[in-house]
Order: sequence, then structure tokens, then C-alpha cells
Amino acid sequence: MFDWLVSWWDGVEFWVVGLWFPFQFVLVMAVLLPVCWGVALGIDRAVDRVSAALNTARRNAADKRERTR
Repeated sequence: MFDWLVSWWDGVEFWVVGLWFPFQFVLVMAVLLPVCWGVALGIDRAVDRVSAALNTARRNAADKRERTR
């Protein structure tokens, strides 16, 4: 089913392996740095949203406790 993808990936892999090391390094950094930056940005935004939701829930619970006193 995905034979074409496996074949394509093998071709890309062999092409990268055949490059001179400095070119390999530049190519990997050109791909890896933006991917890592995007993942880090996504994690940061997710943590911010979860933190904001927890703080809101905590404030609401504290307000309810104050009202019942």
C-alpha cells in the first residue's frame, strides 16, 4: 500500500547519506530547527491554555468558598 512512500524515503535517505557531511548538517538543521521550534511553540501554547483553565477553575472555587462563609 505504501510501497511508493517507502521507496521514496529510501531514495531520500540514500541521497542525504551520500552528501558531504557539512551539507548533511546544514540540511538537517534547516529541517530540524523549524520543526523543533514549531513543536516547542505548540507545547508552550498548550501549557498556557491548561494553566489558564486551571487558574480560572481555582479562582471560581475560591470565590464559591468565600460566598458560603
